[in-house]
Amino acid sequence: MADYSDTREWIKRAKDIHELKTIEGADPNLEVGTMVQLDAKKEGPTLLFDKLKGGYGQGFRIIANFMAKIRLY
Repeated sequence: MADYSDTREWIKRAKDIHELKTIEGADPNLEVGTMVQLDAKKEGPTLLFDKLKGGYGQGFRIIANFMAKIRLY
């Protein structure tokens, strides 16, 4: 298993090998869960939700399906 100093480093490495998809402007109450389920069924990349709708502050993000991506381990 690879060692990472923090989640930001993991995200950078996933992005470098095209195993990360960033989605901006999703609604965490109506859209995030559905996208995560569809992505998991297709064995898609890790999803990083940024700039969420609903008044969430700058920098508040959600990462999903990252434990399913064994290429980084």
